Amino acid sequence: MQPTNKSERRRALLNFMLLFLVCSTIIITTVFFSTRIPLKQNNQLLEFKNTTVKNAELKSDFTDKFIDISKMVDDLGNKTPAEIKSASIDIKNKIDELLKLIAECNAEDKKLYEHVLKNLNNYYIAKEVAKEGMESSGKDKNIEDQISELRDRNEQLYKSLEDCRKAKP
Repeated sequence: MQPTNKSERRRALLNFMLLFLVCSTIIITTVFFSTRIPLKQNNQLLEFKNTTVKNAELKSDFTDKFIDISKMVDDLGNKTPAEIKSASIDIKNKIDELLKLIAECNAEDKKLYEHVLKNLNNYYIAKEVAKEGMESSGKDKNIEDQISELRDRNEQLYKSLEDCRKAKP
């Protein structure tokens, strides 16, 4: 008992199998790409987040150490020559720590930090020279004016540093 429409049944079965394979491949590729691509994007976003957090920590560390050094430099005016020498060693060590932090920063922040550190170093040298001048010639009005100018300049540098930190994302 053979069916009379055997060839038509075979063609219908082959068409069904072909349609089934096409639909199955579409579903499988959709599932594959809907899981694989978001995982790759998640990894990229996590990498970006980690670098952003690291940069924020470096900025915070730099600012904290910069403020500490600035306070140490400001205190040089109240010290004796022997105390100034020991404080100078501490200040130079802390400046070296800042240089190490700058080496870890990205290229955009590196220039800013180098300029800030250069200004801090200039302020430190000026403070040492002013203190030595006060020691050798007594309390001269001109030197006191220079110290007040340096303090004003230091305040301006603090403000510009904070403005730069706020401007950077």
